[in-house]
Amino acid sequence: MQGSVIMHVVYLVSMIFFSGVWSQALYEVTYPSKSVCALKDSSVFLLCSYYPGPYGIHTGHWYREKVLNGDPKDLREEPENRNRVWILYSENVCNLYIYPLKESDSGVYYYGFKARTSSYSQITSWIHGSPGINVTVLKDVQLKVDPTSVTQRWIKLTCATSCRLDTTAMYQWCRNEKYLYDTQETIYIDSTSGSKSEGSYRCVVQAGGYSLTSSDVCVSGPDCWGVTYRSGSVCGLKGSSVVMSCSYKYPGGHQFERGHWHRKVSRSGGEPGDLSLNPLFRDRVEISADRGNCSLAIQDLKESDSGEYLYTFRTASSEWIAAKTGVWLSVTDLQVTVNPDTVRRYWIKVTCNTSCRGSSQLYYYWYRNGQLLENNHRQDIYLYQYSKHWEGHYSCSIQGYANHRSPDVCILGQECWDVTYASEAICALKGSTVDITCHYKYPAGHIPMSPFWFYDQEPNSEPADLSLTHVYERRVGYWGNNSVHTLRLANLTEADAREYFFRFVTDKGEKFNGRPGVTLSVTSLRVNVTPAMVTEGDTVTLTCSTTCTLTNDSTFTWFKNSRPVPTKYYTDKNHMYLDPVNSSDSGLYTCAVRGEESFPSTAETLNVRYPPRQTSVSVNSSGEIEEGHTVVLSCSCQANPPPHTYTWYRRSGPEPVLEKVTEGVNVNFTSSDEGLYHCEAHNEIGSQNSSVAEVRFTGSLQGKRLVGIGAIILAVILVFGILLSMFCRRNRSSDDKSTANKSHADAAPVYANIGAMAVSTGPANTDNRDDHGIDVEYASLQFSASKEQEEYDHTVHIKSTRLSTTRRAEDYSVVYSAVSRCRLSR
Repeated sequence: MQGSVIMHVVYLVSMIFFSGVWSQALYEVTYPSKSVCALKDSSVFLLCSYYPGPYGIHTGHWYREKVLNGDPKDLREEPENRNRVWILYSENVCNLYIYPLKESDSGVYYYGFKARTSSYSQITSWIHGSPGINVTVLKDVQLKVDPTSVTQRWIKLTCATSCRLDTTAMYQWCRNEKYLYDTQETIYIDSTSGSKSEGSYRCVVQAGGYSLTSSDVCVSGPDCWGVTYRSGSVCGLKGSSVVMSCSYKYPGGHQFERGHWHRKVSRSGGEPGDLSLNPLFRDRVEISADRGNCSLAIQDLKESDSGEYLYTFRTASSEWIAAKTGVWLSVTDLQVTVNPDTVRRYWIKVTCNTSCRGSSQLYYYWYRNGQLLENNHRQDIYLYQYSKHWEGHYSCSIQGYANHRSPDVCILGQECWDVTYASEAICALKGSTVDITCHYKYPAGHIPMSPFWFYDQEPNSEPADLSLTHVYERRVGYWGNNSVHTLRLANLTEADAREYFFRFVTDKGEKFNGRPGVTLSVTSLRVNVTPAMVTEGDTVTLTCSTTCTLTNDSTFTWFKNSRPVPTKYYTDKNHMYLDPVNSSDSGLYTCAVRGEESFPSTAETLNVRYPPRQTSVSVNSSGEIEEGHTVVLSCSCQANPPPHTYTWYRRSGPEPVLEKVTEGVNVNFTSSDEGLYHCEAHNEIGSQNSSVAEVRFTGSLQGKRLVGIGAIILAVILVFGILLSMFCRRNRSSDDKSTANKSHADAAPVYANIGAMAVSTGPANTDNRDDHGIDVEYASLQFSASKEQEEYDHTVHIKSTRLSTTRRAEDYSVVYSAVSRCRLSR
């Protein structure tokens, strides 16, 4: 059983294999040639053979495109192929004949068929010949020069086609329109033979009874090199564009390397300058060169662009090639002029002037008041002076530049006379210099003479030249041309504020005054402060004001006490802002126009008010003070306005109680007024307390009483001691008594110290300030008692000692006085 299955499988595989081989052998299309090359308009045979099998062909034809499903389209059924395509059948032969050939016939061609099978009711699918036949139809032939041979003696020329013709093709050569005997596809010419080989060559290929001829190629000789310009001269209007064109040639086989345009210069040798790299041209030129054609376009023409331009090029194996002469460019600015000799005549001659070469042969267009004048195409026209019909402005243009007209020129009519001022009103600073400018016009053909400025002095009087008057002669300057004039007035005064006029006279005796004129106003600068009364912390605006608006868009600069203000101040146009204002901002302020700092405003005072500050107490004197004299304390501070009231307060008792003592800047103290004192300063803005001052005296009456009581007690003790000693020592000598008396007489002196204390300046307000913990600097005043009298000499000793005001004066033999010192600002 297993062997039977294997035999069946082998049989089926064998049948499938041999049936495929047999079918391949039965159905086949073959082409002897895979490609065909033919000339345009000639004919072509596409050879083909096929094998339809034992039962014959059902249908078959030639076509150009394969299809996967369905029948391919018969080539003969295409409309453009009717009566031009035939199939030549014979036994197993299926040749295709096409005549005449078109360029569109190029492509791949296939023959296909369907064959009958053993059953006549069944046919095969399409049998294709693959690959097909590639047909190339030649439309031209090229003469090629081998570039590697152009520098050798023998130059290789080839009659080249895009596909290979069969061996039946024939070639023919010509030099300078004469046939040569060479009939090969490739020939060689001797470059050293001179005129015998120089010139232009062409080749002709013949096949199928038809031929193709190449274009001429210059191979050798000077005629193969050159540049030719389409026109030798070009005229362009200023501001317009112009194009210069040329063609260039070089021998076949040479490789174009580069080329450019340049302006003709006198120097010789070296590489000519590339116009596209010239800074004066590189943004205005466009250069092109392609297949022997070259052009140069220049935009925005300038008069300086006039000159001769050349195109030059080089190949990989040559020097620079250029023509001896190039293209002459004339850049002109059209201008309408009037012959001055005809101004007083009936007919005025008007000319459209241009610097173009051959300008008389140009075609001109004339315009009056912007309207084209018909039938006026000459360079010169004539106008009748005594006809209003011809009054107005004239301009002209040339053919090809209708959009580039000359400037309008007024020739006839009252409109030709005019004076226009740059500004009708001018405001200038007193002491500065001002320029007054005008533009004036007059009819073409006139020449302005003796222009000057004036102002009305007397009614109906002849204008007087301003520069010749006594008041102005050293302050006036004139300058200008035939259309613009300027008056300069220096060192302006308020008397210069008036209306000024311009006047001119022409060479034909015509006079013209420019009315109305220019009104000049002269102003000074002034500083205004807002608000009028300024308190520290306010926002203050300083304004630099004028009596008229300055003509120029002026900016201002500011000064404080004759020095430029710091940059911290914010300025805007003619304002300066102080926000917030500080007492340090007080001062004299001036302003000036930037660039005119030598003409500042008058000074304006800024007075910033503020409450008392740095309030302190100071002692009036130093040194020895005799007992019974007074100590004067002064209250001082800084304030604006100055304080109108000073109030003194004392703190006394075990638990200090504040009590008002007196008013005034200075107060006098005696030994009975000991205590802690401070003053309070008042002005319109506010008030401030000073630091505390302690007043104490050494050697006061209370101190003397204590010293006296002590002396009495000491005397009693001494007497008691003497009596006891006498009682105990009866035998003591009288010398002991003397000694005891001497000891009583030399009792130690009693000292009183008064300390003058300088308290450091405290905060702005010390009304609720605690005295504890304040460092105080003391000055010690020591009074020594005299032997001859009971009172003390007041000798002051100053020493710097840092003590705390919390210390109590329990030692009644020493009294301290605390004094704070500051400077009063008025």
